[in-house]
Amino acid sequence: MTRKIALSVLCLLLAVLSLFSGWKIYSELSARQKEKDEFSALAALVEPPATEPSAAVVPEEATTPEKSTEPAAELRDLTELFAQNPDCIGWLCVPGTQIDYPVMFTPEEPQRYLRRSFYGAYSQSGVPFMDFRCDENSNLILYGHNMKNGTMFGNLTGYTDAYFAAEHPVIDLQTAAGLSRYTVFAVAAVQKTDPWWIHKSDLQFQVQHFLLMCQKKSPRKHLLPGSPLLPIPE
Repeated sequence: MTRKIALSVLCLLLAVLSLFSGWKIYSELSARQKEKDEFSALAALVEPPATEPSAAVVPEEATTPEKSTEPAAELRDLTELFAQNPDCIGWLCVPGTQIDYPVMFTPEEPQRYLRRSFYGAYSQSGVPFMDFRCDENSNLILYGHNMKNGTMFGNLTGYTDAYFAAEHPVIDLQTAAGLSRYTVFAVAAVQKTDPWWIHKSDLQFQVQHFLLMCQKKSPRKHLLPGSPLLPIPE
């Protein structure tokens, strides 16, 4: 009799555990889908109007920095985005990838959007944000999570593959000041505990240190002298 009761209790516990696990999985998937839907709605909000395909940009032969031959990007209308959340300073897009997100900037609370959605609710994915030490006259550093499902900055590791890098050579960042297009010149997959990846208080020192190490580690060695930089740690 005692053995039957113990077996029944064990079965009940296993059933409860299974239900709890199923609920956790469902909740996690629902949260992920909600985040995707929210970002999709924001992307639709700022989507450029449909126009005829524009001609490719022809590189200049002068000594100015090399121009991208990617088709000219269309400007998004960020007015409503800024109105909904003044912490938003622009939109980041890597054409042909899932990286298509607003960018936040809260220097008084640097990691405010680390685990927070665009609208302020808890979010495992957070929202990409700019380093608090950046300003319009400096090189820019953007942060985003390396999500296992490929969202956020999860696609960035693809740049370690030569074919992926060739297919996605540019990164677009649009702010109130206009659209900036960056050419990917170096890539290095690192861990935040790597000795060389140290967050110094001096932003310019960190950027220069970052560039030297990336050029050593990256198979892509091309650097345009004097060009603005957009490091994007994941």
